[in-house]
Amino acid sequence: MNKLIKSSLLLFLGCLLVACSSDKEKEEAAGPSTLTLKLTGTAGGKLVVQQLRDKSWFTVDSLQNYKGSTTFSITSMEPDYYRVLDTANNYAIIIIEPGKTITIEGNLKDMIKTFKSADSKVNNEYYDFQRKLSTVLIHEEEWVKKYKGYMQSPSTEDSATYYLTLLEDMQNKSDAFIKSYIDSIMPSFAVYTMTGYLRIEKEFDYVYKLADRIKNEMPDSKYSRLFVGEISRMKAYKDEQAAKDAQGKAAIGKQAPNFTLNDRSGKSVALSSLKGKYVLIDFWASWCGPCRAESPNMVKLYEKFKDKNFEILGVSLDGSEDAWNGAIEKDGLTWLHVSDLMQWNSPVVTMYGIEGIPATVIVDPNGIIVAKNLRGEELMTKLDGLLK
Repeated sequence: MNKLIKSSLLLFLGCLLVACSSDKEKEEAAGPSTLTLKLTGTAGGKLVVQQLRDKSWFTVDSLQNYKGSTTFSITSMEPDYYRVLDTANNYAIIIIEPGKTITIEGNLKDMIKTFKSADSKVNNEYYDFQRKLSTVLIHEEEWVKKYKGYMQSPSTEDSATYYLTLLEDMQNKSDAFIKSYIDSIMPSFAVYTMTGYLRIEKEFDYVYKLADRIKNEMPDSKYSRLFVGEISRMKAYKDEQAAKDAQGKAAIGKQAPNFTLNDRSGKSVALSSLKGKYVLIDFWASWCGPCRAESPNMVKLYEKFKDKNFEILGVSLDGSEDAWNGAIEKDGLTWLHVSDLMQWNSPVVTMYGIEGIPATVIVDPNGIIVAKNLRGEELMTKLDGLLK
């Protein structure tokens, strides 16, 4: 069965199991919501209330002479996202729940630090998340300033690898915070806004499980349907790519395709010449930030396993010999390196189905591919098991 059809079917069955209301029943149950705003920091005396529809904002109400407090009546059939803004485009997000009285206070120029609600748990969850996340992200802003300084004066003691490793660590902490916060408030309508801060590709396993929770715990929301549908499409694409990879020449369990490239001195090196050893083929480039961030881990890995019938074959997707050699020297990558300096046009890229870097392939002493695309601790653990 097509995965998208199956996902839609599960949503429909879930709706039946929890006795979802019809649109007419929702209309009767919803009624108007009362939104009272007590705001400072507004500009121009005009306030506009807008609703999010199909990824765009549409005006549903406005007030010309705002003097610090006002009340709007909003009819919504289900929880939905609104925003209030002034003439200077200062704005704040507000979640409207059908038939409820909601009071929002704060400074419109600083929603993150000041907004709160005396009677809406879901809005407070949203504002609390924004406040806490801002303290995490402020470190990334500081990192950007320092990195710009380094780029203007790269002769400092720090290296590009240092900054890239630091950024990866901060992003990992950010992802960990977001996942923890989402888990702590589920089920909550506020979670839809929070998932956008995650690195979806890296955290896809978590997001896929979250989509399943959302589907089961909040089946009525249109945002649930949109979120689950999008994640289902991503999963179908990933499964399709994995199936293609499994059928390809460079699949796990198959003989690693042989190739020959020149090393840094211009000498030809064939993968087959390393037969009898475990070989980690590392696809990377000097211009690839995540690759350079991984360099310290690769250095540790090589030091640990280099005397255990093991070799790393670095395959660079660089186009400049100087940049390639410079990165090797700067990051202390002391293993075997080869490249045809053809970047993504290298035949080896097609041969191994490489769509992004860093990418790794582990080949056993018989030339069989035993693992692919492992990094960090996963890669270290895999090699620990193979090279006991």
